[in-house]
Amino acid sequence: MKNFILKKIFLFVIIAGLSAFAYAAAPSAGDLDNIKFVPENPGANTTVSAQLISYTFDANRATIAWIIKGKVEGTGKNFSFTTGDIGSETILTVSVITADEKTLSKTFTFRAVEADLLWETSTYAPPQYKGKTLASPQSEIKVTAIPHGMKISDTKLIYEWKLNDKNIPASSGAGKNSLKFYMPETGAETVAVTVSMPDEKTKAVNYMIIKVNEPKILFYEEKPLEGPQYQKELGNAFDLLESELSLRAEPYFFSRKALPILSYEWRMNDKKIETPQKPNVFNLTAPSGQKGTSIINLALENLKNILERASKTIQINFSVQ
Repeated sequence: MKNFILKKIFLFVIIAGLSAFAYAAAPSAGDLDNIKFVPENPGANTTVSAQLISYTFDANRATIAWIIKGKVEGTGKNFSFTTGDIGSETILTVSVITADEKTLSKTFTFRAVEADLLWETSTYAPPQYKGKTLASPQSEIKVTAIPHGMKISDTKLIYEWKLNDKNIPASSGAGKNSLKFYMPETGAETVAVTVSMPDEKTKAVNYMIIKVNEPKILFYEEKPLEGPQYQKELGNAFDLLESELSLRAEPYFFSRKALPILSYEWRMNDKKIETPQKPNVFNLTAPSGQKGTSIINLALENLKNILERASKTIQINFSVQ
Protein backbone atom coordinates (compact mmCIF):
# COMPACT_ATOMS: atom_id res chain seq x y z
CA MET A 1 0.00 0.00 0.00
CA LYS A 2 2.79 2.31 0.97
CA ASN A 3 4.60 1.65 -2.34
CA PHE A 4 1.39 2.36 -4.26
CA ILE A 5 1.00 5.78 -2.57
CA LEU A 6 4.64 6.67 -3.28
CA LYS A 7 4.20 5.77 -6.96
CA LYS A 8 1.13 7.99 -7.22
CA ILE A 9 2.98 10.93 -5.63
CA PHE A 10 5.94 10.40 -7.96
CA LEU A 11 3.64 10.27 -10.99
CA PHE A 12 1.90 13.48 -9.86
CA VAL A 13 5.23 15.29 -9.55
CA ILE A 14 6.25 14.22 -13.06
CA ILE A 15 2.93 15.33 -14.57
CA ALA A 16 3.08 18.67 -12.72
CA GLY A 17 6.62 19.25 -13.94
CA LEU A 18 5.66 18.50 -17.54
CA SER A 19 2.70 20.88 -17.24
CA ALA A 20 4.93 23.62 -15.88
CA PHE A 21 7.39 23.08 -18.75
CA ALA A 22 4.59 23.20 -21.29
CA TYR A 23 3.31 26.43 -19.76
CA ALA A 24 6.78 28.00 -19.77
CA ALA A 25 7.35 27.06 -23.40
CA ALA A 26 3.98 28.31 -24.60
CA PRO A 27 4.21 31.30 -26.94
CA SER A 28 3.50 34.70 -25.43
CA ALA A 29 3.68 38.34 -26.49
CA GLY A 30 7.07 38.46 -24.82
CA ASP A 31 8.38 36.13 -27.52
CA LEU A 32 7.92 39.00 -29.96
CA ASP A 33 10.68 40.87 -28.12
CA ASN A 34 13.05 38.81 -30.26
CA ILE A 35 12.20 40.79 -33.38
CA LYS A 36 15.43 42.13 -34.86
CA PHE A 37 15.34 45.68 -36.19
CA VAL A 38 18.16 47.08 -38.36
CA PRO A 39 19.09 49.76 -37.58
CA GLU A 40 17.97 49.54 -33.95
CA ASN A 41 17.75 53.32 -33.55
CA PRO A 42 16.73 54.69 -36.95
CA GLY A 43 16.77 58.39 -37.74
CA ALA A 44 14.40 60.34 -39.96
CA ASN A 45 13.40 58.96 -43.38
CA THR A 46 15.37 55.79 -42.75
CA THR A 47 14.52 52.34 -44.09
CA VAL A 48 14.25 49.79 -41.27
CA SER A 49 14.29 46.03 -41.82
CA ALA A 50 12.53 43.77 -39.33
CA GLN A 51 12.91 40.02 -38.84
CA LEU A 52 10.77 37.94 -36.50
CA ILE A 53 12.79 35.27 -34.69
CA SER A 54 10.82 32.82 -32.51
CA TYR A 55 11.94 30.19 -30.00
CA THR A 56 8.49 29.03 -28.85
CA PHE A 57 6.50 28.66 -32.08
CA ASP A 58 7.19 27.86 -35.71
CA ALA A 59 7.33 31.24 -37.46
CA ASN A 60 7.29 29.52 -40.86
CA ARG A 61 3.84 28.05 -40.14
CA ALA A 62 2.43 31.13 -38.40
CA THR A 63 0.36 33.91 -39.94
CA ILE A 64 2.26 37.16 -39.38
CA ALA A 65 0.98 40.64 -40.19
CA TRP A 66 2.82 43.96 -39.87
CA ILE A 67 0.41 46.83 -39.27
CA ILE A 68 0.99 50.59 -39.48
CA LYS A 69 -1.84 53.11 -38.96
CA GLY A 70 -4.40 50.29 -38.91
CA LYS A 71 -3.33 48.95 -42.31
CA VAL A 72 -1.53 45.68 -42.99
CA GLU A 73 1.65 46.76 -44.75
CA GLY A 74 3.35 43.37 -44.95
CA THR A 75 3.19 39.67 -44.06
CA GLY A 76 5.69 36.96 -43.22
CA LYS A 77 8.78 36.85 -41.01
CA ASN A 78 10.52 39.74 -42.77
CA PHE A 79 9.29 43.27 -43.26
CA SER A 80 10.69 46.73 -43.98
CA PHE A 81 9.34 50.24 -43.53
CA THR A 82 10.55 53.84 -43.67
CA THR A 83 10.44 56.26 -40.76
CA GLY A 84 9.00 59.74 -41.14
CA ASP A 85 10.46 63.22 -40.75
CA ILE A 86 12.34 64.44 -37.68
CA GLY A 87 10.18 64.22 -34.54
CA SER A 88 7.49 62.03 -36.12
CA GLU A 89 6.41 58.64 -34.75
CA THR A 90 5.93 55.36 -36.59
CA ILE A 91 3.77 52.92 -34.60
CA LEU A 92 4.26 49.35 -35.80
CA THR A 93 2.13 46.45 -34.58
CA VAL A 94 3.10 42.83 -35.17
CA SER A 95 0.15 40.41 -35.11
CA VAL A 96 0.80 36.64 -35.06
CA ILE A 97 -1.52 33.63 -35.24
CA THR A 98 0.46 30.48 -34.52
CA ALA A 99 -0.17 27.11 -36.17
CA ASP A 100 -2.14 26.01 -33.08
CA GLU A 101 -4.22 29.23 -33.31
CA LYS A 102 -2.62 31.12 -30.44
CA THR A 103 -2.87 34.90 -31.02
CA LEU A 104 0.07 37.18 -30.18
CA SER A 105 0.46 40.90 -30.66
CA LYS A 106 3.03 43.55 -29.81
CA THR A 107 3.41 47.22 -30.67
CA PHE A 108 6.67 49.10 -31.23
CA THR A 109 7.04 52.88 -31.44
CA PHE A 110 9.82 54.47 -33.47
CA ARG A 111 10.38 58.19 -32.97
CA ALA A 112 12.49 59.74 -35.72
CA VAL A 113 15.30 61.36 -33.74
CA GLU A 114 18.86 62.19 -34.68
CA ALA A 115 21.97 63.69 -33.15
CA ASP A 116 24.44 65.75 -35.16
CA LEU A 117 28.06 65.83 -34.05
CA LEU A 118 30.14 68.98 -34.43
CA TRP A 119 33.79 69.26 -33.47
CA GLU A 120 36.22 72.10 -33.05
CA THR A 121 39.86 72.46 -32.09
CA SER A 122 42.03 75.29 -30.82
CA THR A 123 44.52 75.25 -33.70
CA TYR A 124 45.39 78.35 -35.72
CA ALA A 125 44.63 79.53 -39.23
CA PRO A 126 44.63 83.10 -40.60
CA PRO A 127 41.34 85.01 -40.30
CA GLN A 128 40.86 84.87 -44.08
CA TYR A 129 40.99 81.07 -44.08
CA LYS A 130 37.53 79.80 -45.00
CA GLY A 131 38.03 76.14 -44.16
CA LYS A 132 37.89 74.28 -40.87
CA THR A 133 40.97 74.37 -38.67
CA LEU A 134 42.27 70.82 -38.41
CA ALA A 135 43.42 68.72 -35.48
CA SER A 136 47.16 68.37 -34.99
CA PRO A 137 49.16 66.05 -32.68
CA GLN A 138 47.97 66.41 -29.07
CA SER A 139 45.63 69.31 -29.88
CA GLU A 140 42.52 69.68 -27.72
CA ILE A 141 39.22 68.67 -29.32
CA LYS A 142 35.67 69.52 -28.27
CA VAL A 143 32.82 67.45 -29.74
CA THR A 144 29.25 68.66 -29.23
CA ALA A 145 26.08 66.61 -29.82
CA ILE A 146 23.02 68.43 -31.17
CA PRO A 147 19.86 66.30 -30.86
CA HIS A 148 16.84 66.71 -33.14
CA GLY A 149 13.29 65.47 -32.63
CA MET A 150 13.45 64.96 -28.85
CA LYS A 151 10.80 67.26 -27.46
CA ILE A 152 12.24 67.84 -24.01
CA SER A 153 14.90 70.12 -22.57
CA ASP A 154 18.48 69.25 -23.49
CA THR A 155 19.37 69.27 -19.81
CA LYS A 156 17.10 66.25 -19.27
CA LEU A 157 18.52 64.19 -22.11
CA ILE A 158 21.06 61.49 -21.25
CA TYR A 159 24.35 61.61 -23.18
CA GLU A 160 26.58 58.52 -23.27
CA TRP A 161 29.99 59.15 -24.79
CA LYS A 162 32.54 56.69 -26.14
CA LEU A 163 36.09 57.30 -27.34
CA ASN A 164 37.55 54.53 -29.49
CA ASP A 165 34.75 52.23 -28.26
CA LYS A 166 35.61 52.94 -24.61
CA ASN A 167 32.95 54.39 -22.31
CA ILE A 168 33.72 57.83 -20.86
CA PRO A 169 31.53 57.87 -17.72
CA ALA A 170 32.98 61.14 -16.35
CA SER A 171 31.74 63.00 -19.43
CA SER A 172 28.40 61.16 -19.68
CA GLY A 173 25.09 61.88 -18.01
CA ALA A 174 22.10 64.23 -18.08
CA GLY A 175 22.75 67.40 -20.04
CA LYS A 176 26.39 66.52 -20.81
CA ASN A 177 26.21 67.28 -24.51
CA SER A 178 29.94 67.75 -25.15
CA LEU A 179 33.17 65.78 -24.82
CA LYS A 180 36.70 67.17 -24.58
CA PHE A 181 39.89 65.19 -25.18
CA TYR A 182 43.39 65.46 -26.66
CA MET A 183 44.40 63.95 -29.98
CA PRO A 184 47.12 61.29 -30.12
CA GLU A 185 50.46 61.81 -31.84
CA THR A 186 49.31 60.07 -35.02
CA GLY A 187 46.27 58.27 -36.42
CA ALA A 188 42.67 59.11 -35.60
CA GLU A 189 40.09 59.09 -32.83
CA THR A 190 36.57 57.64 -33.11
CA VAL A 191 33.94 59.47 -31.08
CA ALA A 192 30.44 58.03 -30.54
CA VAL A 193 27.42 59.29 -28.64
CA THR A 194 24.04 57.88 -27.66
CA VAL A 195 21.43 60.47 -26.75
CA SER A 196 18.36 59.09 -25.01
CA MET A 197 15.15 60.22 -23.35
CA PRO A 198 14.93 59.57 -19.60
CA ASP A 199 12.78 56.47 -20.27
CA GLU A 200 15.58 55.08 -22.51
CA LYS A 201 13.01 54.06 -25.14
CA THR A 202 13.97 56.79 -27.60
CA LYS A 203 17.60 56.97 -28.62
CA ALA A 204 19.73 58.68 -31.25
CA VAL A 205 23.16 57.27 -32.07
CA ASN A 206 25.94 58.84 -34.08
CA TYR A 207 29.72 58.68 -34.45
CA MET A 208 32.57 60.44 -36.23
CA ILE A 209 36.26 59.89 -36.98
CA ILE A 210 38.70 62.76 -36.41
CA LYS A 211 42.13 62.44 -38.01
CA VAL A 212 45.44 63.85 -36.84
CA ASN A 213 46.94 66.29 -39.37
CA GLU A 214 50.47 67.59 -39.54
CA PRO A 215 50.87 71.35 -39.02
CA LYS A 216 52.10 73.17 -42.12
CA ILE A 217 53.54 76.47 -43.29
CA LEU A 218 52.23 78.52 -46.19
CA PHE A 219 54.04 81.52 -47.69
CA TYR A 220 52.35 84.72 -48.88
CA GLU A 221 53.64 87.99 -50.24
CA GLU A 222 53.18 90.93 -47.87
CA LYS A 223 52.95 94.42 -49.40
CA PRO A 224 53.69 97.57 -47.36
CA LEU A 225 50.38 99.30 -48.00
CA GLU A 226 48.08 96.36 -48.73
CA GLY A 227 49.25 93.84 -46.16
CA PRO A 228 49.35 90.04 -46.66
CA GLN A 229 48.15 88.82 -50.06
CA TYR A 230 46.17 85.86 -48.69
CA GLN A 231 44.32 85.40 -51.95
CA LYS A 232 47.43 83.80 -53.50
CA GLU A 233 49.65 81.27 -51.73
CA LEU A 234 53.15 81.35 -53.22
CA GLY A 235 53.70 77.60 -53.43
CA ASN A 236 57.22 76.25 -53.92
CA ALA A 237 58.55 78.91 -56.31
CA PHE A 238 58.03 82.63 -56.89
CA ASP A 239 59.26 84.97 -59.63
CA LEU A 240 60.32 88.25 -58.05
CA LEU A 241 59.73 91.14 -60.47
CA GLU A 242 60.52 93.91 -58.00
CA SER A 243 63.61 94.77 -56.02
CA GLU A 244 62.26 93.65 -52.65
CA LEU A 245 60.01 90.95 -51.25
CA SER A 246 58.43 90.58 -47.84
CA LEU A 247 57.76 86.89 -47.39
CA ARG A 248 55.10 86.16 -44.78
CA ALA A 249 54.83 82.71 -43.18
CA GLU A 250 51.57 81.47 -41.69
CA PRO A 251 51.68 78.49 -39.26
CA TYR A 252 48.55 76.52 -40.12
CA PHE A 253 47.10 74.14 -37.50
CA PHE A 254 49.58 74.88 -34.74
CA SER A 255 48.04 75.31 -31.29
CA ARG A 256 46.90 78.89 -30.72
CA LYS A 257 48.49 78.77 -27.27
CA ALA A 258 51.82 77.91 -28.89
CA LEU A 259 51.96 80.90 -31.26
CA PRO A 260 53.90 83.15 -28.84
CA ILE A 261 56.51 80.45 -28.18
CA LEU A 262 57.06 79.12 -31.68
CA SER A 263 60.70 78.79 -32.64
CA TYR A 264 61.46 80.29 -36.10
CA GLU A 265 64.60 79.19 -37.92
CA TRP A 266 65.15 80.87 -41.28
CA ARG A 267 67.77 79.73 -43.77
CA MET A 268 68.78 81.23 -47.11
CA ASN A 269 70.77 79.03 -49.49
CA ASP A 270 71.26 76.60 -46.58
CA LYS A 271 72.79 79.27 -44.31
CA LYS A 272 71.09 80.12 -41.05
CA ILE A 273 70.15 83.78 -40.76
CA GLU A 274 69.17 85.90 -37.79
CA THR A 275 65.52 85.69 -36.86
CA PRO A 276 63.74 88.84 -38.10
CA GLN A 277 62.25 91.28 -35.61
CA LYS A 278 58.87 90.14 -36.85
CA PRO A 279 59.68 86.42 -36.82
CA ASN A 280 57.13 85.32 -39.41
CA VAL A 281 58.10 87.92 -42.05
CA PHE A 282 61.36 87.60 -44.01
CA ASN A 283 62.52 90.57 -46.11
CA LEU A 284 64.56 89.79 -49.21
CA THR A 285 66.35 92.33 -51.45
CA ALA A 286 67.23 91.20 -54.97
CA PRO A 287 70.70 92.15 -56.29
CA SER A 288 70.32 94.85 -58.95
CA GLY A 289 71.07 93.86 -62.51
CA GLN A 290 71.55 90.19 -61.71
CA LYS A 291 69.68 87.02 -62.42
CA GLY A 292 69.58 84.09 -60.07
CA THR A 293 67.72 82.22 -57.37
CA SER A 294 67.60 82.10 -53.60
CA ILE A 295 66.38 79.11 -51.66
CA ILE A 296 64.49 80.16 -48.55
CA ASN A 297 63.64 77.65 -45.84
CA LEU A 298 61.73 78.08 -42.61
CA ALA A 299 61.50 75.53 -39.79
CA LEU A 300 58.88 76.02 -37.06
CA GLU A 301 58.63 74.19 -33.76
CA ASN A 302 56.44 74.41 -30.67
CA LEU A 303 58.93 74.63 -27.80
CA LYS A 304 56.49 72.86 -25.47
CA ASN A 305 55.36 70.16 -27.88
CA ILE A 306 58.00 68.86 -30.27
CA LEU A 307 55.31 67.02 -32.20
CA GLU A 308 54.07 70.36 -33.47
CA ARG A 309 56.64 71.25 -36.08
CA ALA A 310 56.78 71.99 -39.78
CA SER A 311 59.14 73.24 -42.46
CA LYS A 312 58.69 74.91 -45.81
CA THR A 313 61.06 75.69 -48.68
CA ILE A 314 60.51 78.17 -51.50
CA GLN A 315 62.67 79.11 -54.49
CA ILE A 316 62.78 82.83 -55.28
CA ASN A 317 63.69 83.57 -58.90
CA PHE A 318 64.86 87.16 -59.55
CA SER A 319 65.98 89.13 -62.63
CA VAL A 320 65.62 92.75 -61.61
CA GLN A 321 67.11 95.28 -64.06
